Amino acid sequence: MLASADSFSIVALAAIVGGLSWVTGFIYLNSSVQMLAPRDYAGRLMAFYQTANALGLAFGGWLWGMLADLFGLLPTLFLISAQSALLALLLTFGRTPRLKG
Repeated sequence: MLASADSFSIVALAAIVGGLSWVTGFIYLNSSVQMLAPRDYAGRLMAFYQTANALGLAFGGWLWGMLADLFGLLPTLFLISAQSALLALLLTFGRTPRLKG
């Protein structure tokens, strides 16, 4: 959607929806790690999770930037969109851990 948009309104709406989805996903993941981690290791696991998260964001930004340099911005945005849609489908129909008790 963002890669093929000609209107600022569409881009702004996509940015708002994407940002809300991003924050919601991080809240869900943070809560899941905290709830599923054994109490004795919760602090260490959260530190590891946050470090892995920061490294993943930095590496992802570098990777998408390199792809944009190689192939151009629009093809890279379409690739990111396809990857995000595939990931959303996998997470929607995949298993998530359940708390016992």
